Amino acid sequence: MPHGRLQQHRHGALPHGLDDTVNDKQKNFAFACQQIFAYAGGILAALLPYVLTQLGVPNTAEKGVVPQSVIWSFMISAVLLVISELFTALRTKEYDPETYARYHGVDLRAKAEAENVGTLTLFKNAPRAFWELSVVQFFSWIGIMYTWTYATGAMAKNIWGTTDPTSAGYQDAGNWYSVMTAVLSISALIFGILYSRSDAGHRKHWYAFGLFCDVVAIVAVATTQNKWVALDAFVLYGFGNFAINTMPFAILTSSLKGKNVGSYLGLFNIAVCLPQIIGSVAGFFLVPAFGGNLSYMMLFGTVFMLIGAVSVYTVHEGR
Repeated sequence: MPHGRLQQHRHGALPHGLDDTVNDKQKNFAFACQQIFAYAGGILAALLPYVLTQLGVPNTAEKGVVPQSVIWSFMISAVLLVISELFTALRTKEYDPETYARYHGVDLRAKAEAENVGTLTLFKNAPRAFWELSVVQFFSWIGIMYTWTYATGAMAKNIWGTTDPTSAGYQDAGNWYSVMTAVLSISALIFGILYSRSDAGHRKHWYAFGLFCDVVAIVAVATTQNKWVALDAFVLYGFGNFAINTMPFAILTSSLKGKNVGSYLGLFNIAVCLPQIIGSVAGFFLVPAFGGNLSYMMLFGTVFMLIGAVSVYTVHEGR
């Protein structure tokens, strides 16, 4: 699947599907497996621009024109995305209400009454963990978004010595970022295997550790003049990327006790999208304020990521 903004649609549907078929003790393993498969596909997606360039597909183009290597990467990813989504939608089975209630130990009548409520009531009755995780998500996703958005430009200037998006050096920086994303996927996959063996009571520690790894990685990528250091830093970034895409959903669903899971996961997606909207709008003012230095933008995002990492320990799972 294409990495980046397109992955956000998973934050509501797939966690809901997983919660439907696993209990709390199985969630670490199930959510880890879901992300492991996603990152396995991400390795291929991330390497596509680099591989296509090596095969002779042009990676440069006139100003305002998307290079062929990028176009074909998106086309191939789109085909794979449609195939995988169709396979998942047609083959995945969900529990009927009676089986779900029995499996999760939920009173079916009480569950039906609880789910027959409006959005304002859902917000009013949201578990404490919902709001606390939203704070963590708000700060950490600004850091994530600023890395996605500005890493290529920062590396192009610091490592390849160019700020011209039409130059070969800038495109090389973009291709190298794709390789770094593949490394991210590999490290996240390995991190997921380790996390799948952890106890349910240690989720917050894994979550905070991952976000602290992101802080170190972003600082390294924003400041290094060596592409191999940037590549190594994305090993740590993979840990954090796995954490931010897995653990808040495991913590949240364990706090919902099987009630209004789909509704709350949909509302929780606001905590993923809203910081990116705010961060994007702020970027129009911050980039000129920082003199166009994209490394400063990444470091600014690191401050938010650090706040998010510390905020993990304010979350009251299960409440």
